[in-house]
Amino acid sequence: MQNTLNYKDTLIKEAGLLSLSKSDCDLFILAQANTLTYQQLSATGLHGISTTGGRLSLKKLTEQGYITGKTLPNTNRVRYFILTAKGKTRLEKIFSSTFLSTKQIDLERRPPTSQQQLPHRIHTNDLYFAYLSCPYLEILPVWQLEARYQAASEKQQTPRCDGLLETGYGNYYIELDNRTQGDAALENKLSQYMDSDLFLGRNTIKNALVFTLNTEVKSPPVKKPPYSVYRILLKAIRIWQALEKEQDKAIHFSAFCDIMENGSYPYLCLLSGNDKMILRNLCRQYPDISLNDAILMKKEFLYDTSLQDERVSNQDALFLKRLKQKFYSILDNRHYATLHYRIRQGMRLYAIPNHRLADNIPFHGDHIHVS
Repeated sequence: MQNTLNYKDTLIKEAGLLSLSKSDCDLFILAQANTLTYQQLSATGLHGISTTGGRLSLKKLTEQGYITGKTLPNTNRVRYFILTAKGKTRLEKIFSSTFLSTKQIDLERRPPTSQQQLPHRIHTNDLYFAYLSCPYLEILPVWQLEARYQAASEKQQTPRCDGLLETGYGNYYIELDNRTQGDAALENKLSQYMDSDLFLGRNTIKNALVFTLNTEVKSPPVKKPPYSVYRILLKAIRIWQALEKEQDKAIHFSAFCDIMENGSYPYLCLLSGNDKMILRNLCRQYPDISLNDAILMKKEFLYDTSLQDERVSNQDALFLKRLKQKFYSILDNRHYATLHYRIRQGMRLYAIPNHRLADNIPFHGDHIHVS
């Protein structure tokens, strides 16, 4: 789902600006989230439905020195991006300090360095990016990580939620469950929320508690690419490389397609009429990409869609298993009598899988309830 104009226009209006580029929108989103991955930017729909548009935008921002990319510890593929000093300076020039403060943006906040906390922080952001994909976004949300909430009883440490999403529809207190937390951790979290005044009186209507369940599954072994677009790009890239070597200069996608249509090079005969039609359609979407960008785009067509369906199915099974083991048991446990009473009085408590967040926002799906 594409949401570019809606989000961009809303940001321009609220910030009191005359215009704004897509790259500056990406910088603002990153400032709110503190970290950003290709997949999360793709989830917003701001650059189309594939990761290519977002990947190119982040590559451009990296080359300009506004952001820098790092690899998530213990992984070889997951890349995340953070603002550089130059990127923070640019945001301060574009947006007023009052507007940044209103959106609770702290440009000096640093990502955690712990190998456990960093992935937790990144996946907590998944809900924020999914919310931005809403096609009816009329008011920009305020997104805060590790936000304090006021406790009713006197305590030395004020409890924090993993994330707080403030919208025109209400406030959502987010807790990420990565399937490693035990019963004691879940009990402690719920106890702290019950000790607060977040779900008392009028606050019951305004606030909701949302557990997002992150389920990671092992990637299936790579099979022979069945999708023709991958094989077409594979052929085109080889020809593209030969053309650049022969002409001794870089050629962007639209120039390559012009040569493909009108050139007399003998190796162009390797491309059929159908190949050329598919390449031309891709060129209409990404006319200015380079050879290296095309190589990255080729990888997106490597897996058959059935493999993705299998992955989602496995994630659904893990989610349901976790839901039955840890959350449904809450409804039968008398230890949670206060929670049961609050739910009967209208408290909203949700448990949602991270891989299906966009399907549930703004949380119209099933939620945990007590009859």
